[in-house]
Amino acid sequence: MNGFDAAPTPYLPHPPSGDALLNLFCFHHAGGNAAAFRGWAEFLGPDVSVVPIQLPGRASRIREPRFTELEPLVREVEDALHPWLDRPYLFYGHSMGALLAHQVAARLRPDALQPEALIVGGYPAPHLPHALDMPADMTDQDLMETLLGLGGLPAELADSPEWLEVLMPVIRDDLTVSANHRPAPPRRLPIPIHVLAGQHDLLVDVGDVLAWEQHTSAGYRAETLPGGHFFPREYPAAFYAALLRAVSAWLPFELDGARAFG
Repeated sequence: MNGFDAAPTPYLPHPPSGDALLNLFCFHHAGGNAAAFRGWAEFLGPDVSVVPIQLPGRASRIREPRFTELEPLVREVEDALHPWLDRPYLFYGHSMGALLAHQVAARLRPDALQPEALIVGGYPAPHLPHALDMPADMTDQDLMETLLGLGGLPAELADSPEWLEVLMPVIRDDLTVSANHRPAPPRRLPIPIHVLAGQHDLLVDVGDVLAWEQHTSAGYRAETLPGGHFFPREYPAAFYAALLRAVSAWLPFELDGARAFG
């Protein structure tokens, strides 16, 4: 499918561009959607095709049933991405998206290229427990207050009850996906890993994020950035600079399209 811009698909509302040197597939956080990566393409420039992944049950896919189990979601996402994994690419996953990106990378078919690197932000290494315990009887109000207190929800949503009414079921199902992951001893993938962690993340311990080093046999880098769980939005200049370092660190060619931020 190289060499032309294909039509959108449910999982890829903005498919890879045939003109870019590199595809950056982006996996959003729990409760999020593909819009979380708005602005990345303008910053990284034409050499990088930013490809957000849209999970079902939100945004343009709001009427579709959401997943609550990790394994079938991983299989379906891998099926959707497989036709595009024939040219250099990276995975970026934030929070729950980091777990999903890792699980997809771990089950790639033999005929798919391996990612140039896996970039993860704000999530414990896969051999560690899920960051948030969500008892079965936890109400949406309790869950909302817990997430707000830990910085796991943008504070401005507290003043938007109508938006929270739509968002909380999505967050609950996404957190269930993460909670259904069973930690196991680390399996070192032949894929470099670049870790980004918020210095003041109250939801995820920085040390647990840095433990991703145990999941690669091909190179590891880590950075702590200012901000909490949503450091990309809280400190965009620092985050974009780190993203550029992460994108370019593992490439055999030099990117010249990145835009200055600010």
